Amino acid sequence: MTDIFSAYERGLEKLLERLGKDHPSYAEALTLRTRLTENISQARRYGDTETRRAERAQVVEALNRLTMEAIGESFTQLQNSVESHDAQRSADRVWELREHLQSLKKYLRQVRNFPPKNVVDQVFTMMDRVAQTIEEIKTETKFENLSLRLYLDELLSGAEKQLQHCRTQCRILRRLNGEWNIKLDNDPVEEILVHLDELVEILDKMTSLLEN
Repeated sequence: MTDIFSAYERGLEKLLERLGKDHPSYAEALTLRTRLTENISQARRYGDTETRRAERAQVVEALNRLTMEAIGESFTQLQNSVESHDAQRSADRVWELREHLQSLKKYLRQVRNFPPKNVVDQVFTMMDRVAQTIEEIKTETKFENLSLRLYLDELLSGAEKQLQHCRTQCRILRRLNGEWNIKLDNDPVEEILVHLDELVEILDKMTSLLEN
């Protein structure tokens, strides 16, 4: 389950990894992890309360002290470094996807008058890849800052809409099956290119958000 508490859990795992089982503070870190995970479990199951927030703050304060003494940085800094790493990993995937889309757009423009079946299939495959990446980012990348979370959700929603438009036009191309004498209100290839342009723009914004 990925939610606002996930950063705590990732930070705890990172702390234990940094300490190692032979570290003299490892046993204390395990105890604090148990207290924090129990608090989070209760908050997830029954809802967060002032009492649970106060208890959680006490545990985090103890973790901050432990990590400062053991590894020279606070638990909060450790959480942020894990979140930053996750975001950068997502940014790298989005950028790679964006480059593939640019290549696909260039190729599609070259064969736009008579796009063969394999090109249409390639667009479908790329749309599936984009959809998979969107789902992975939804699951793995969570910002503690509410405004950043909302902005990321907005970008992901926009990308999904462009994906749907592209798939619709690809289905039209498949039905045409090279029969370009059929009259259509809009050129499906042109429509795909327009939506791919929109999708690339969204991915650019997403990359910038995840990197910063």
